[in-house]
Amino acid sequence: MDIKHILQDALGYLVAPVSVAKGHFSQGLILYSNMLKFFNSNYKDTVDYLIASYKFGSFTKIREFVDFRERLCNSLQFATAFVEHTILSLILESDNHEATEATIDSLQINPDVESTKSENLRDNRDLNIMLSWTSPEKQVSNTMKQKSMEAEVVWWQMRSILVRAIVACASCWRQSHVEKKDFDNCLVTNGIQQLHLDTLGDLVKKLASLVEIQKAESYILSEDIVQAPTRPRLVSNIEGRFLFPVVHLFKDLLVLKRLQDDNGREAEALDSGLFDKANRDEIRECIVRVTNSIKASDSLGSLTFMGLILEDLVNVSEMVSFLTIILGFCRRILETCKVAARKKGKKRKETSLQSSVVLLNYGTLLEELHGLTIELYDSLACIRFETTVSQLRTMECSCSFPLQESDAMMIAVSTKVEKSYRQSVSSIGDLLKHKLKYMASLRFC
Repeated sequence: MDIKHILQDALGYLVAPVSVAKGHFSQGLILYSNMLKFFNSNYKDTVDYLIASYKFGSFTKIREFVDFRERLCNSLQFATAFVEHTILSLILESDNHEATEATIDSLQINPDVESTKSENLRDNRDLNIMLSWTSPEKQVSNTMKQKSMEAEVVWWQMRSILVRAIVACASCWRQSHVEKKDFDNCLVTNGIQQLHLDTLGDLVKKLASLVEIQKAESYILSEDIVQAPTRPRLVSNIEGRFLFPVVHLFKDLLVLKRLQDDNGREAEALDSGLFDKANRDEIRECIVRVTNSIKASDSLGSLTFMGLILEDLVNVSEMVSFLTIILGFCRRILETCKVAARKKGKKRKETSLQSSVVLLNYGTLLEELHGLTIELYDSLACIRFETTVSQLRTMECSCSFPLQESDAMMIAVSTKVEKSYRQSVSSIGDLLKHKLKYMASLRFC
């Protein structure tokens, strides 16, 4: 087996997650695709080696190949690559809900089944790849490795549940739509639809529980150790509370779906809490905080600060993408309710989802999210890289090169860093542009 493929499991954590966290979405998608090709071919390749072992009498190797296959199948990197590849496929370049639904259909994910148990995940990362001759307290400890593993597993759990919840939303809508469409043919689908709805409810509860109990300080790793694992994305996401609005909107969608199934009889009691001000305030807080950080980046242009800004930008862009997708399913439900109300000849004065405050709250939330996203997109033009680049160029090189060569090296490095920053901001801007177009398509005329 090609050793380069093996290294994607052992060293992939150094490249792909960092690329996505800093806004290089296209490169991250390619890297995760290459990883998945290796992991998905694992079973086929292992079978070939097992057959060869039997054929040539190398029976002692059979157990090794089986263990190797199982270790790869339960690899944390494999599980992470699958989930991150799925999320990137969902959020990139989709500017309408039909495209999102088509992407979800192509994923062929069963939301009722958890693909991998978290307790079975194996950490195959090689965290000792960089040699160090520093004192023991300056080297990577087993405690640090364990803390890093725990953070990555929790992050994978959140992302996996999020993907399954989105797929469950699509399943609920699709089954409900088919049921209404084929009612005259006596197609019975209530049981299946209820199963997906229950699954969605369970997933939202799990996600809410995970989000609420996490503490960022529990997963912060020492920055003084060069060989330490990269900073978990979980930390910045918890600190920024970027998943709270998503969980809140999932809960609103669940209530809305049950109101639809109940023909709106509970609307008068429940609909006033849907898409409420609390959720809008959570969204505003997340987006405004990042927008203000961007505007301050010109005066606080250190390399570390720029890295944190990019990570927050990615987090808030993903949050906007998830919110937009969920709002798309909410619009589907509201649209179905309006059509059903018209067919039944309901009057405006009667309590229904068509005339209730739900539509007003939905429109208000959508418009506020659209406006805040425009502000976030416009703020990208405020990012100035000159301070960061100038700081990088003034750094002294400790290598024993001639002064002229040292200056040329620093200029070359700083130019590449600046180019990377600009590509990141451009990629994030493109994503936000697509989401703005997506939001515009979700308005009721």
